[in-house]
Amino acid sequence: KINSKTDLKAGLRYEYTNTNLGSEEQPNVVDRQYGSWFPSVFLSRKLSEKQNLNASYSRRITRPSIRRLAPWLIFSDPTTLEGGNPALQASFTDALKLDYGFKSWHFGVSYSIEHGPMRFVPMVDPVTNRQVNSYENLRNEKVASASLSFPLHPMPWWDIQNNFFVNAREINFALEGQNLQIRNVDYGFNTTQTFRL
Repeated sequence: KINSKTDLKAGLRYEYTNTNLGSEEQPNVVDRQYGSWFPSVFLSRKLSEKQNLNASYSRRITRPSIRRLAPWLIFSDPTTLEGGNPALQASFTDALKLDYGFKSWHFGVSYSIEHGPMRFVPMVDPVTNRQVNSYENLRNEKVASASLSFPLHPMPWWDIQNNFFVNAREINFALEGQNLQIRNVDYGFNTTQTFRL
């Protein structure tokens, strides 16, 4: 507790990963061990009786599943195969978030960058016309988001909770020797109506 209006919480976590995948014919197709540190910081500030501000930073990991690592092919149909990628690595995400609250209204913005995100990448062999679907590590994925939530009370027996959001996403990767970038913006709104009978 920094003072009567400001709270700070910080943590540091260590995770050790040991992954081994193989068969009797092909042992140790994947054999890796690694450790990672994961810091987190949360800062809360009471601006007034009706206003508060929260900021946070955290780091997280997404590990590849065994199915995504296994290199053996599965036939979906005569021209489509699905297989794993033993070179697939875990991805790490750094995330920042800022929230402002006024009474029961809440406004938040966030930004995250995922290094080496695992994404489905289809590849077509022009000679056999077969498509092989597998997962690859892309360069990075950046996401900026904003959200607003607030209640309304039109009648004593009627409560409404409203939520607006917008997300801007950017994915950077290389495919067949070319640097590519995909950008997308999505937005939405949802509302919940509660009636007291």
